[in-house]
Amino acid sequence: MRFLTPWSLILLAAALRWFALPGWGEGAWVFLAVLARLQAWHIGTRWYQELVGGFLFWGATFSILTETGMGMFLGPALLLSPTWMCEAWLGRRLSRFLPWAVAGPIALFAVQFFTAHYLYGGVPWASWGWGLSEWESAMLASRSVGESGVSLLVLLLGGALFALLHRQHRSWPIWVGPICTLMATQSAQDSPIEESGRTLDALAIQPMIPLGEKTSEGGALGIFQKHLSLAEDAKEADLNQTNPDLLVWAETMFLFPTTGPPVQHLEGGYEIRLPRRGLPEQHAIHPWDLAWEGQVQAAALAATAVKDGGHFLTGAHFYEPIATDVPAEATSPRASEALLFDSTGGLVGQHRKTALVPFGETLPLGGDWPGAAGLARWVFDAFGLSPDFQKGGEPQVLRLGDNGPTLGVAICWENVFAGIFRQFADQQAEALVVLSNEAWYGLGAEMDQMLAATRFRSSETGLHVLRATNTGLTVWVDPHGRVVKELPRGISGSLRVELPLAVSGAKTPFLAGGWLISHEIAWLALFGALFARKRRTLGISA
Repeated sequence: MRFLTPWSLILLAAALRWFALPGWGEGAWVFLAVLARLQAWHIGTRWYQELVGGFLFWGATFSILTETGMGMFLGPALLLSPTWMCEAWLGRRLSRFLPWAVAGPIALFAVQFFTAHYLYGGVPWASWGWGLSEWESAMLASRSVGESGVSLLVLLLGGALFALLHRQHRSWPIWVGPICTLMATQSAQDSPIEESGRTLDALAIQPMIPLGEKTSEGGALGIFQKHLSLAEDAKEADLNQTNPDLLVWAETMFLFPTTGPPVQHLEGGYEIRLPRRGLPEQHAIHPWDLAWEGQVQAAALAATAVKDGGHFLTGAHFYEPIATDVPAEATSPRASEALLFDSTGGLVGQHRKTALVPFGETLPLGGDWPGAAGLARWVFDAFGLSPDFQKGGEPQVLRLGDNGPTLGVAICWENVFAGIFRQFADQQAEALVVLSNEAWYGLGAEMDQMLAATRFRSSETGLHVLRATNTGLTVWVDPHGRVVKELPRGISGSLRVELPLAVSGAKTPFLAGGWLISHEIAWLALFGALFARKRRTLGISA
């Protein structure tokens, strides 16, 4: 077994973990990825080997970004590769009072937790549990302990393989996690999903808009008309020739500048200024009152596709007006939002995106440092990304009318944050909607990974989820994490669903407190590592 060197094991661990992600390979490889990583630590690794392994794994994982720019994967690879060094450090510290078969998995889990919650605002991507999103047992377990708990189970089972391989009889704590998870799974089986018997008739449009079409001359109007045409085609295809209660367009598919209603005494003195790529200080300018009137008219026209009293839900960029006498280089503060309109085009609800894409929609520390504005402008001119978006506060559910259902609406990147969906459920959302535009990533693995995250979100909350996307995958996912109905990726069309509504306030075991388990274990691991005393000289060996 001389070929099992630290280098070969690090490379093997990176390859197996990448291959276990949805869209790339088979999720079962993740257990061997854990084993390879622990075995590398057992033999002994150096910091630079961990750094290289992290760079290769994250580089392969974010190769989805090559659709946007050939070298863009290098950024996240460089920024996230030190996480592998952190895992090794934490594992060594924990091994002072725990067997390696236990310390290693806990270290891997804790670093994933802190990366997902704190690094660059949170990067919960490529978790250890994603590859099991199609496993019914994993979905059932996630109803009690969440995706994070499934990741912990994966890691502990990988540690159990390591313990068996090395006959580490003192590694009995490794079985505590699987046993507790099995008990939690049984608890989930004993607490069935409660549905109210009511449904929401919804129509999601998947227009298949290429990146360049959004910024081409006349693109906004052409895309708007394409959505209207697809909605009309959906009505003609319906046997009953009826309109839905809710029309859903994907993230940023309402391309006209949206804003709040103008204040009477400020009209004429304020405007909406939109930046233009490669043309600093040559903004597209819209008078505030005219922008609002155009928004109402466009929303009302789109809403002709819904029933009387129905609603139109879309993703859009929302702009704050600025005074006309503000210096010419200033642009309107903007945010990515989900906007809910009534059938007359009136804006009746909005949710501002609370989790922004690092470097794509925001810069570290909110861009509040010297040179940040110049970097943001360069990113916008070079790639069309805007790392200067305003971040929302608490996620807000949207209610369809006075007595209508309550929806939690997430926007793109928010899809991978379990906490956001938990907050929607705590606000008594009866169903969930995800608006996303994934044309940036082509038609490959990124879509499968986003769908994997959606499956976990549905299972954790016990709510049905409708994903409405530009290029795919537009799907309906049930509370068991199963795809009920879908529109294939890469085509234009529509998806009509009768979305079941849950009993308001019903809670899964995960919502009732199961989500706290991951937080407690991660923080205990960190504090234990910080205050661990060296018990014996052992390097990295068990």
